[in-house]
Amino acid sequence: MSEQEQSRALAQEQAERVVQRLMRRYSADTHRPAPPSAQDHTFRDWLGLASGMPPAELNRASVEQADTRLIPIEVSRQRLCVALRAADGAIALVLADPFDRDHRLWLEARLRDAGHPRTRWYVTPVQALLGFVDRIEQTRLADATHHPDGQPSGGTLPATPDALRHLDAVLRQALAARATHLHWLPATAAVPPAFDPTAGPAGQWRMRVDGVLRAVALPPDETLPPFTTVFEALQSAATRDGLLPLLHAGLALHAPVSLAGTHRAAVLRLPPSAACDHPPSLDDLGHDEATLARLRTALERRHGVWLVAAPRGEGKTDTLQALVRERTASGQRVVALTRPSSALLDDALAQDPDLLVVDEPGTPEAMAVLLDEVLQGRAVVLGLAAPDPWSALVRLERLGWPAAVLAHAVRGVLVQHLLRLNCPSCSRPMAPARSGQPPSVRGLGCAACDHTGHMGRQVVSRWLALSPALAELLASRATPHAWQTAAAREGYTGLQDATRDWVSAGLVSLEEARRAVALAV
Repeated sequence: MSEQEQSRALAQEQAERVVQRLMRRYSADTHRPAPPSAQDHTFRDWLGLASGMPPAELNRASVEQADTRLIPIEVSRQRLCVALRAADGAIALVLADPFDRDHRLWLEARLRDAGHPRTRWYVTPVQALLGFVDRIEQTRLADATHHPDGQPSGGTLPATPDALRHLDAVLRQALAARATHLHWLPATAAVPPAFDPTAGPAGQWRMRVDGVLRAVALPPDETLPPFTTVFEALQSAATRDGLLPLLHAGLALHAPVSLAGTHRAAVLRLPPSAACDHPPSLDDLGHDEATLARLRTALERRHGVWLVAAPRGEGKTDTLQALVRERTASGQRVVALTRPSSALLDDALAQDPDLLVVDEPGTPEAMAVLLDEVLQGRAVVLGLAAPDPWSALVRLERLGWPAAVLAHAVRGVLVQHLLRLNCPSCSRPMAPARSGQPPSVRGLGCAACDHTGHMGRQVVSRWLALSPALAELLASRATPHAWQTAAAREGYTGLQDATRDWVSAGLVSLEEARRAVALAV
């Protein structure tokens, strides 16, 4: 989740708190139960009468009326207010919470700075206001996408529509293949300094499916737009807010875009396929039942740090998101962040969460704040890109968390990898490579698996509880070998035994198991 998406999620949570506060005030004033929705006409009528402000019909307002200089869009979400310029030159201020004194004082200060323009005050339900803010953002997004060089509406950019149509076709193919990343690369591996992007297409698409880069097959009658038009369309999204809007299976999605300017390459991190009816649970992801039982038991403790470690691209984020959904469904107040800044972390902590879930460390300042919260007794689940428990703990130490604190605060580590499954269409038994080895099954490659021999992936995971003996070794800075030997004495076998059943069943090749977890059978 990008920082913009996190800010938007925090704003939505704040809006829900405002609705609950207004509903309580409604019940206290009217001595009636709160209506099921803030859009209910009785609630809207009460809101206008109680505040002394006429209701605003934002669904009839034009986004061109919005004065985003007086109240920027980001502030509109945070403070739940918008400014509109009326036909007579007056400013119409629309509030969702007319009883928030701090926001009223802030607005009055903005009006003083703007030279005391004539103003009229209105009120509207929270969701109506946020819907209008969404319309403003969507209009700005469409203008920026169709006019990446800043030309106003009506300008001529003949190549841009072709690039956008081309992007749409490529994205639909990648999403249908359940790709996790989409790469736009120069046609040559190394781009010479004098590379001229206007000389021709000179670009190629690759999508990462099951951890492997595959070619994107374009329709035979489709001409690849010039390299520069595709790159500039991606660059526009990355420069604007780092997100490229998508529409898949009727759902509005966003793909974060990263650019490598030196080589004029781009990477899109695609959202999970929208084809599934509901987000997967921890059990749906395929984790070992005994491992999940140990994780859930460990999370019953009220404070501490729990780590989820996996190499990059091995499903760590999916596990964290499923964990957030599970703990939220159990009644806990859970806040999830990705690489948070200290300001974003402060906003999250102000919500008094029961559990804070952080996917990848943020800035050094944020990590210092997080460490202080842990020492105060905050419950934190932290996702780290690491292949094993030792590497995860060393990463935290390098990020400024002392070994003695880690030994005291860390409760355990969930380690996971993703194994590529053999393609069911082309899997064949293979003779042992040398005497004494058991036979295995391997995919030979066919059209169904794009000649990779693999189709789909399976998670393998294990839980390591940080026992007093392991904590003491960690605090004393024991060698990795001594620490791992002690972990084995505690019963932790790593992921080697987790892969044996999959190899024995013929679902995973011996080579894949060794590649993923260094399994020696």
